[in-house]
Amino acid sequence: MNNIELRRLYYSVLDHNLREMSARFNKRNSMLARGLVSLDPKSDTFSEAKTIQPLLDLTNSTIVDIECSVAKQYFATVTGGNDNKMTVLRLVSQHHGVLKAMPSVLHALKLTVTLGTSTAMCENSFSAFKNIFRANKRAMVHSRKAQLVQLAFERDLTKKLSREWKDKVL
Repeated sequence: MNNIELRRLYYSVLDHNLREMSARFNKRNSMLARGLVSLDPKSDTFSEAKTIQPLLDLTNSTIVDIECSVAKQYFATVTGGNDNKMTVLRLVSQHHGVLKAMPSVLHALKLTVTLGTSTAMCENSFSAFKNIFRANKRAMVHSRKAQLVQLAFERDLTKKLSREWKDKVL
């Protein structure tokens, strides 16, 4: 490979990574992350309605400002300012009866607990698909990309080739 090809490859990888970061850390995803953080009892922004609302937009529901204020005061009183061990799951399970009086806050907390789990399960199932190797999965217009995909799938063989089988190949 000459210097121009290496530079072209370098900028191609860099552009791809920048596009991926822009997609993952766009404004909408950042607002959703802030919404999740504002439902954490240890957060400084705990129970702020305006930061929770983008999260509830996923389920076409709304948050009530008054309920957020009451929930914040209630949990500050119950924990006495010592909320180091308090988690969202613990809030929902231990204070479910009280939270029934604040349905939008209860819904937001349940959404927070569920969202992380369902996202992790979805990511896990898609990660399992990478183990399925088929010819149509690597059918690309550019042959070099197809070969790189094949090397990525056969990573364990590639590692053996460079370590264990090195002498045999040479």
